[in-house]
Amino acid sequence: MKSTYIFLILACFLIGCSTESDTISGTTIGQTDNPFMFILFKEDSKNGDTYDPLTIGTYGEYELDEDDYHVEAYLIYVTDQTRMMARRGEELVPFAEEEDVLGRISFQFSNFKFDVDVTVKEPFESTGKGKQMTPSAYSWNLIPVYTAEEIIVTQPTKEELISQVIYDGDMDFLTVIEFSDDPFTIESHYMAGEAFWELGNFNRSVFYTRASTKENQLLFDQAIDSFPTFLVFNRDGVVFEGKSEDETVSFIQSSELE
Repeated sequence: MKSTYIFLILACFLIGCSTESDTISGTTIGQTDNPFMFILFKEDSKNGDTYDPLTIGTYGEYELDEDDYHVEAYLIYVTDQTRMMARRGEELVPFAEEEDVLGRISFQFSNFKFDVDVTVKEPFESTGKGKQMTPSAYSWNLIPVYTAEEIIVTQPTKEELISQVIYDGDMDFLTVIEFSDDPFTIESHYMAGEAFWELGNFNRSVFYTRASTKENQLLFDQAIDSFPTFLVFNRDGVVFEGKSEDETVSFIQSSELE
C-alpha cells in the first residue's frame, strides 16, 4: 500500500497533477487592440453572466455608477497551434494559409458573442470580479492573459444571432450582415460592403458587417442554411434575406422609396 502511494506521488510529479480545472467557460467579446487575442467574459456586477453592452452604455447613457462596475474576464491568446472545435465535434479552421491572416481572431469573435470553453496552457486561477473604470470592454485593463490550447465553440441558432443584433431604441437604421463563402483576405475584409455604406442618407443609416468567411462557416451553419446569405435587420427584426449583394442593395433602395 505504501509503495502504491509513493508511486502515485511520483506519477503526479512526472506528469503533473492539478485539482484546478484549466478550462475557462464564458462568452467571447472581440474588443481588443491585439488581433491575436479576444476577451473571455464570465460575469459582471450589472447583468451577471450576460454581457449586454446595450444596457450598460455602449450606445447610450450609463445606467450605473461607473465606480461600482466590476467584472471577471480574461484575455485569451490564440496561436497557430490552438485547436478550435465545434461543440458537436467538427474541427473549425480559423486561419487561412496566408501569413498575414493569423492575427484575425478578433475578427472571428467581434460581430457576435459565442459561448466557449477554453482549455489553457497555464494553470488557471480565478480572479473573481475586479473593478474596471468603465463597462466598455475595450477599455478594460490588467486582465490576466492565458494561452489557448483548445477552444470549443457552441454554434448559435438563427434566433440567438438575431437576438444579439436587434436594437431596442429610437434610432432608425438598417444593419446588413453578410455570411460569406469567400476566403478571408485583409483587403476583402476592409473593402467588403462598400456598396452598402453608400446607401445611408439623412433619414436612415445603413451599417454593414461581414460575419463569416470560407474558413469559419462552421461557426454559423446552425443558423444559416447556405452561403452566401445577406440578412437585413431593423429594430423590429429581419426584414430581408437575400443570396447576393445586388438583390440586397436593390431591396434597400426600394425600401427607401416606400
